[in-house]
Amino acid sequence: MKRITLAVALVLAFAAIGMAAESAILDMLGKNTHVNAIQDPAASPAAALHLPAATKGLKAITQIFVPDYWPQPLFLKPITFAYFNKNGAPMNEVSVFSRQPDGNVWEDDYLNGSWKGRWLLRYDIMRGVIEFGDDYPASGVEKPVLGDVKKKRFRSGSEILWGGHQLIGSTLDVQVRLDVLGSHMLPGTAAFEKGHQFVHFAEILPSFVDVLGQTHGETLLLFYQQDWNGGTPVGALYWLEKGVGPVQIQWAGNYQLVGDPIAAKVS
Repeated sequence: MKRITLAVALVLAFAAIGMAAESAILDMLGKNTHVNAIQDPAASPAAALHLPAATKGLKAITQIFVPDYWPQPLFLKPITFAYFNKNGAPMNEVSVFSRQPDGNVWEDDYLNGSWKGRWLLRYDIMRGVIEFGDDYPASGVEKPVLGDVKKKRFRSGSEILWGGHQLIGSTLDVQVRLDVLGSHMLPGTAAFEKGHQFVHFAEILPSFVDVLGQTHGETLLLFYQQDWNGGTPVGALYWLEKGVGPVQIQWAGNYQLVGDPIAAKVS
């Protein structure tokens, strides 16, 4: 067994492993379960994603405004997405989108009833969906210093982008940097974190039926991968119904789809 030095252990402890779902993605990758490989994502992501053969896109729609496909909660009226597998078994993954007094949108994610993180989103008329911050439960050596919550805030102009006015078939490839002063992290760690966000706007479906048999209207297929400090990219293929949000998800890691899709019951 390889020995891990204290320095390496600290780096691993401080690394940006965001959602609890990421460890599950990596676990599935390790087991090589239901994998569809993307040989060269930069060259032709759409051709390599092996999207469902039964779906046919709206070829007439070539340009979209991505925020139209993300949740639009009203103030004091959150929208809940509870996910289930194809057999109807709850996946214990729930996302709640809520509008804040400043107009921004918070996405709070829960696993087995426990809060596992928050994305802070701003919908901008020009730049589209901007993720300008993340909050996570502090753990281990972080808790005595930070308290219960670790906060990441991204530099203006170097945030996590999800798309604005985009052409179908196009990609976003952005570098992400942290706002050192605005973040609440262990001293010295924020300055060294470097992120990378890859987003592919694959297709517009006029309608589709999810794994639970629910029928949805116009839907954007969005594939993303995100990595930090050169680590393994993780993310998902999203089915984003216009005016609703992520009604179906299939996890992905290292530019490979893993597992089976899960679908949301929205309330």
